[in-house]
Amino acid sequence: LDLIISSLFLKNTHFWNNEHKKNLYWRISSKIYHHDLMPNVDVDEKWGRHEKKLITNSIGFRDIEIRKIKKINKAQHRVILMGDSFIEGTGYDYEYTLAGLLANYLGDNFEVLNSGVQSYSPSIYYHKFKHYLSLGYKFDEALIFLDVSDIYDEKFIKLDDNKQIVSPEKKEK
Repeated sequence: LDLIISSLFLKNTHFWNNEHKKNLYWRISSKIYHHDLMPNVDVDEKWGRHEKKLITNSIGFRDIEIRKIKKINKAQHRVILMGDSFIEGTGYDYEYTLAGLLANYLGDNFEVLNSGVQSYSPSIYYHKFKHYLSLGYKFDEALIFLDVSDIYDEKFIKLDDNKQIVSPEKKEK
């Protein structure tokens, strides 16, 4: 019950409508799946009183360092993580996120890709995964993490007549 009350209190306005988010140039709108992180960034990002390093790779996934992600990785078993702020690791440096801990635990035979971003929801997971598959990216495993806040975040997703997500910057008809 405390978690639900806290979630509702903390989420009294949606992430993409918050005034303070406008200065975070690396948190961008997506015409395909609503919002994302900009590729190849290395910034210090504040989360409350804490500051963490936010680094993304060439496809905008949170990573340990800026690096080029190939469409196919034949040398390693590729695992993609999908989720919201919990998977992104909001408020933590990468090595302390689920993706960072998993990559460290699995070792060099695995490539862990963290596609999680704050305020994602199931519609976004679906459209983002579909988008990267259509670009030719191959994944051996996909781990999708659902949580109670997905219900709340899903209510902000609007679809156009073609069942495509309307980005935060696109005007609805």
